[in-house]
Amino acid sequence: ATSDGRPLSGVVVVEVANWIAAPSCGALLADLGASVIKVEARTGDSMRYVLRSPVRPGKLGDAVDIPFQVDNRGKQSICVALDTAEGQRVVRQLAEKADVFTTNLIPERLKKFGLDLDGLMQRNPRLIVASLSGWGLAGPDANRPAFDTSAFFARGGVNGALGLAATGIKPRAGQGDHQTGLAMLSAVLAALHGRTRTGKGGLVEVSLIRTATWNLATDISSALVDGVQTASYESNPLMRCYLCADNRYVQIAMPFSEAKYWPRFCSAVGRAEWARPDHAYGTRKGRGAHRDAIVAALQPVFAAAPLSEWLDRLAGTGCIFAPVQTLKEVCADPQLNENGAFPSVQHPTAGEIKTVAAPFNLHGSGVGPRSPAPDPGEHTEAVLRGVLGMGADEVARLHETGAVGYVPTPNTPLSRWMAKL
Repeated sequence: ATSDGRPLSGVVVVEVANWIAAPSCGALLADLGASVIKVEARTGDSMRYVLRSPVRPGKLGDAVDIPFQVDNRGKQSICVALDTAEGQRVVRQLAEKADVFTTNLIPERLKKFGLDLDGLMQRNPRLIVASLSGWGLAGPDANRPAFDTSAFFARGGVNGALGLAATGIKPRAGQGDHQTGLAMLSAVLAALHGRTRTGKGGLVEVSLIRTATWNLATDISSALVDGVQTASYESNPLMRCYLCADNRYVQIAMPFSEAKYWPRFCSAVGRAEWARPDHAYGTRKGRGAHRDAIVAALQPVFAAAPLSEWLDRLAGTGCIFAPVQTLKEVCADPQLNENGAFPSVQHPTAGEIKTVAAPFNLHGSGVGPRSPAPDPGEHTEAVLRGVLGMGADEVARLHETGAVGYVPTPNTPLSRWMAKL
């Protein structure tokens, strides 16, 4: 790999992973400058063309998988048949050349494909092997498959803490995955730094369920002591959403225990008398005793004016608040755009595509998306010849034996969309 000045330039990553969580880590490693080789099944990543992809006639057409771009930008793709001895040999050879090997395959599948993690590290002692799973590498459920809806949201306690199960509200695609991908990125970066001192790689692992417990650590730390489910903020008048006259919501977000916020808020909503010491709501004890009554009294107050008016009235008061925005509004938010949240990538057929940046900036480093996601197997020959040094005859033989190369499967989302190219 060549160096382009970004922090991970020259670092080679082999990714044997599909769906969202582990690939999202690979995309961020690519943003940081790593050369990421994505190993896909011969039929392509299962995530391709699964989610809604927007259509912009004349620009994007309908054959560019926009959601897939986010988690796979900047990578090279090689399609390999992991159920063949030759395909397994190719991946092991790539791992021997790599600095990092990332995977979301469960242990029994890694073993089945001749890619047991200990064996990879024995062949390449400097290799950092990063495993992302639903349940972790130990315990009775280590070989159970999982998605973030089952491991992160359900069993990890997030649904229970937020009360989502009873409402029927479903998490959006990739919410738990992207958080777990960030955890994987952190572990890989720490291991790379450690290798500069020891000269040795090693195994790092993250799981969807452990990421969930870290996300809920504030509540779980107390539950570890007394087993009590922490109450929601629903009864806190200063930590909830209020419905406005135009059917939009404003989020009020201030600690109820902080006395300084109460008089500011009361003045902003036209109820300054509520902050007087002799009023029933004027003391912390009084407010605590009348939480539900305060909420009930505030609901018609907020319902009397549209969201825009409330944003104007709250601005400059010292209150902490925000509008509950639609995704369209998020995309146009000047604060996000000013801070580089939505960079552009040049796609060979679709032209300029906006995407979502990593949630961090490394100023002056050149970090960020450089190229779009690859087509399935787009770089198979380039990787075999350029990285593994194979000759044309050897590459041709691997194609002929079915060990490598993209083969569309009829009537799958990917094959239907690829047929439109």
